Amino acid sequence: MTRFRSQAARRETAALGPVAAGACGAILLLVASGCGLYAERLATPDFTIYSDSDPERVKNAGAFIARAMSGYRTVFAKHGASVPAPLVILAEDDFAQRNIFTNEVRQEGFYFPFLGLIHLSPQAQFSGDSAGNAVVLHELAHHFLISSFPASESCYWLNEGLACALEVSFFDAAGAMVRPYYHLWLHQQARRILAAEGAAEVSAHLTALFGCSWFYFHQQGDKTRNYALAWALTYRLLAVHSGTLEERVEMIMAMSRTQLSAHAVAVVDWLQAEPEEEIGSLARSPALREWALAQWLDAGPVNGEAYLAQLTPLLEPSLPEEDRSRAFGLLASFLGRQVYALSAGERAQLRALVCANLESGDRGVQLAILKSLDRYSRHPHFLAPLVALLESPEDSVRVESARALARISLKPTIASPGFWRAAPVSARSAEVREWRDWLAEFQAAARSEAESER
Repeated sequence: MTRFRSQAARRETAALGPVAAGACGAILLLVASGCGLYAERLATPDFTIYSDSDPERVKNAGAFIARAMSGYRTVFAKHGASVPAPLVILAEDDFAQRNIFTNEVRQEGFYFPFLGLIHLSPQAQFSGDSAGNAVVLHELAHHFLISSFPASESCYWLNEGLACALEVSFFDAAGAMVRPYYHLWLHQQARRILAAEGAAEVSAHLTALFGCSWFYFHQQGDKTRNYALAWALTYRLLAVHSGTLEERVEMIMAMSRTQLSAHAVAVVDWLQAEPEEEIGSLARSPALREWALAQWLDAGPVNGEAYLAQLTPLLEPSLPEEDRSRAFGLLASFLGRQVYALSAGERAQLRALVCANLESGDRGVQLAILKSLDRYSRHPHFLAPLVALLESPEDSVRVESARALARISLKPTIASPGFWRAAPVSARSAEVREWRDWLAEFQAAARSEAESER
């Protein structure tokens, strides 16, 4: 089982070609010799990492793998305690294969069931919601599924479909693994395939996955299609069954080919609807609301009325600063997206709310807004409060203000964090004066243009 993840969130899967076969042979040799050729070794009761990466990277990877292992042992409550500790090879980026469709180096992961070994060559660091985390979650899902249900090893559509559904998992404030199962990118890919090939062809592709070989599932040119459809079928089957994840997996594995084929038809019908409908439904769950609202912004044009119905309660001043900070970050991102069902007056009120919190909001709220303003947020209303924040006594606020200005303004600016943290006050003041002069000219030109249009 292999796994690719690009920095642009486009995914493909590597076939077991010469490079992968060579890697497998090398890994077998290293395992047989105790992985002694690697400079770094991090051993815990739950896993062992071997790597030539720097110790800090290994430490960060280990911290997330430990968290993920704990989460999966809880999710697989019936079998989790008996799942063996995996070996993890954290390789350097020069091992990463290149996808044939692009020159971009991809995130890559392999799982070798007969060794209980995961091979990772991630380009991202292991922190936050990075791509590296998704690769780990994907490969560990294979490890737990096959260890708990050995027969699933040859059920490739379920194995990969469930791994894709679990790679979007995240951890809540209490440290619990939250599992939305919903994979926006694969949903979008499945819908593109449906639009290009039609319902009959997609139904045929789905039924062909039942009982298919590893080589059929991973054949070059069809991998994205097979991953997308396998995830879609798995996602819908998880939704129609109830119980724990293990109980639902057992029920799915017990289904006959006829039963699966009937569900394949239902999946094709489900794919007709826009992703926004599914995400909007997920956003009504308190545990998934913030996650779903973030996904919603990447799903295409946003229904402003529906989106704000879920977001507005999270902006209440009575809520903790940490919660409101995340909500205001979403609001700032929302204002930069293509939105419908939202009047110009409502949009103006929301911009005023964001500006008011930039001017006098809590530090956490200010930082969340600053980090969320991007090139799609180029609106003159944001410029004045951003320039004012360049003189904040908080160096982190000054840094993020400069970065935001660099993203949303056409005026060149000093965005170096070192400058805004440690440069002499006189140097920073000179930059701020230049910004204020530019802003005054910009506002005067805007007023003149508005008057000429009357």
